[in-house]
Amino acid sequence: ILLVIFLYYPPVLGLLRSFYVWAPNQDATFVGLQNFRDYLLYPETLGEIRNMFLLLRMGILSNVVLPFIGAELIFHVRSSSTKSLYRLLVTIPILVPGIVVTLLWNKLYDPILGPLNIFLKSVGLDILARNWLGEPSLAIYSIAGIRFPWIAGVATLVFLGGLAQISESV
Repeated sequence: ILLVIFLYYPPVLGLLRSFYVWAPNQDATFVGLQNFRDYLLYPETLGEIRNMFLLLRMGILSNVVLPFIGAELIFHVRSSSTKSLYRLLVTIPILVPGIVVTLLWNKLYDPILGPLNIFLKSVGLDILARNWLGEPSLAIYSIAGIRFPWIAGVATLVFLGGLAQISESV
């Protein structure tokens, strides 16, 4: 029941409402595909689609490619105690809620008090210090970079489980 309420109901409701012009406390008016046609005519649409594909590429890299590489590296560690330690270290970020990670990166990216800019200035790279989330040309890359340097723990464990099932003869 909770799965239906919190996972399936919102996107289905959003899809159904996309065929209507509606506002809170007003009757909805069915317009069919007109909302989609209007959206394609907005001048920002191309940039939004470009940003979506950038985030998609970064998501695939951080949720598939890096976890697979991490699983391969952990799988080929010879010491079982070291391998267990690496598995533990990979699963720890699973315990940290996404909002905590977002708030942490928000503080790191702060243009005045953020450790990232402070570090760049302290090593003489003042020219690289930026308003990471405030510059339009840089903000999308800063948001996409939030997933790095972490390896997606669940995906890594899934890949490790799959690697463990491969026969030694193969």
